[in-house]
Amino acid sequence: MKTKDVKITFNAMEPTEALKDYTLEKVGKFENLFTEVISAEVELTQNVHARGVDDDFRVDFNIDLPNTRVRVEEIGDNMYAIIDKGTDVLARRLKRYNEKQQKWDGKKPRKVLEAEAALKALEEDSEPDNYENYTPS
Repeated sequence: MKTKDVKITFNAMEPTEALKDYTLEKVGKFENLFTEVISAEVELTQNVHARGVDDDFRVDFNIDLPNTRVRVEEIGDNMYAIIDKGTDVLARRLKRYNEKQQKWDGKKPRKVLEAEAALKALEEDSEPDNYENYTPS
């Protein structure tokens, strides 16, 4: 998925190209994490009933992935600051998702690989026993 496919919606506020471009720029920094993304939505909302308080604006990121959904919600009084904060949290969650997928995609965990290597080293160090001339006592 590309950043141009991210759906941005504005609720209770005037849609501006500056906010849209800024959001796409911030989300675009993490485009390498969007390998398995099915759909991505960003919702920018202004709280009309409570202007001048700490929760004037709200940003919701909804990312659909196979078998799961990543949702990030940030609230604050500066739209640009909460977009920054929200994209940082989104990047952490997508990195964690990708790490977990790599761990369980048929690849063996590191501990199993280390144990197999230690077992193989033990087998190589020990010489096979020769029982050709063995006589029981």
